[in-house]
Amino acid sequence: MTQRWRIPICLPQRGFALVAVLSCMVLLTLLVVGLLNLSAIALRSAGQTTYVVRAQANARLALILALGDLQRQAGPDTRATAAASILAADGLAQPHWTGVWSTRAADGGPLLTRDDKAGGLSDTRSNGA
Repeated sequence: MTQRWRIPICLPQRGFALVAVLSCMVLLTLLVVGLLNLSAIALRSAGQTTYVVRAQANARLALILALGDLQRQAGPDTRATAAASILAADGLAQPHWTGVWSTRAADGGPLLTRDDKAGGLSDTRSNGA
């Protein structure tokens, strides 16, 4: 009797689909956990942004109120305000205090006049007037 040699046929092994599906599930699980962490960080930063915007709005309101109070205290537009540090370079006890000066001369005329030929405003005190 002659012996026949059988050629083995390579069939796909069973269980490969299971390994592939489990690998995909692990990958998707890692992706979901990463996205959850990212969204948690985004929510935290959005909450902090809300506080920053609120603080900036409060600071802007305080500045507007302070300027309004300064304008009310200074009076009409015939007065100017400046820090006390413009009076002397050194030796002031409170150089950051704000002073109010009149922009009118003793006779009621303006201290500053428009002089377009000289390039803008001129001070009448320097002209000897």
